[in-house]
Amino acid sequence: MNSVPGYTPDGILKSASFKSFEQPSFTLVSINYSDKCTWWHGSTRVIGESLNPDSFGTTYDLNNSDIIKIYSLTDGENPQGIYTPSDYKVIVYKNGAPIDKEYGYENGSTAANTTGSHPDSYTIDYSSGSIHFDNDQRPASITVDYSHANTGVFRLETPANKKWRISHIELQFSVSIDEWPNPIQFILGANNQLTGFSDYPAQIRTYRGMHDIVNMANIGNTVPASGIFTADIYQIPFNYLSGFTIIPMGENITTTNTMNYMELKLKYNLPLSGSQISTASFYIFEEDYSGI
Repeated sequence: MNSVPGYTPDGILKSASFKSFEQPSFTLVSINYSDKCTWWHGSTRVIGESLNPDSFGTTYDLNNSDIIKIYSLTDGENPQGIYTPSDYKVIVYKNGAPIDKEYGYENGSTAANTTGSHPDSYTIDYSSGSIHFDNDQRPASITVDYSHANTGVFRLETPANKKWRISHIELQFSVSIDEWPNPIQFILGANNQLTGFSDYPAQIRTYRGMHDIVNMANIGNTVPASGIFTADIYQIPFNYLSGFTIIPMGENITTTNTMNYMELKLKYNLPLSGSQISTASFYIFEEDYSGI
């Protein structure tokens, strides 16, 4: 029997997936396809919307619903310049001055979770799009900056001087039904001189339920239900997409397994029903781009 470390007793070399620190690398975590309040990618920013109070002067409704709750996202190791959470956060103003977030819980902090502790204390209902103050704010002027969701899309594009090599992609989700009413799609796309600098989906891979995941992806792991999750969470690696390289938009693709962008999107702009969480993690090596 073989007792060499790294080998099975039958002499078969063991293998393991792990993150390399030998070159610049990071992890991007997608939006949660089950929660529209996380759909920051492709959202619309509203600046200085003036709000009207209800008859008690405590509830103010926004003109939009599905407000981005930026602090509920998993940031991964987002490199600077690709995604800045502060660009999407809710900012409430009273008579033109921003209300300290510590009075408002918008940052997810527990420090301000004592209602009535400050005359400006408020909470936000992100799904319906409303702000609820603990105290009557009349006759003050209340305005707000916020972002609201549009599409269930997470798109990977590189900075102009970088290229990304996809090391590994993993889907994390919990579902109680097999036939998803809203399919998930991987799109491998081009946008360069050969496409007239318009997006061209060179490949679209559609997953309509667990049967497609099992048939088209690699065997994964199951995390038992715990905490807020009432169903098991599946971790499914898409290793057949590893090795793809994303080069800057506008650069012509001349090699196999190269693209200008990658998207993981919902076919329809509706949350993935029957799931508490549906996210993807992209493990990426970053290199300087100076042509293929």
